[in-house]
Amino acid sequence: MEGITKVKDLNSGSKRVTVLAKVLSVGEP
Repeated sequence: MEGITKVKDLNSGSKRVTVLAKVLSVGEP
């Protein structure tokens, strides 16, 4: 069960990073 939770955390973390990257790229001129 712990392994599955870790995978979910990694997936959600990567999604957050992707969203942040998009926001940063859009925010820059």
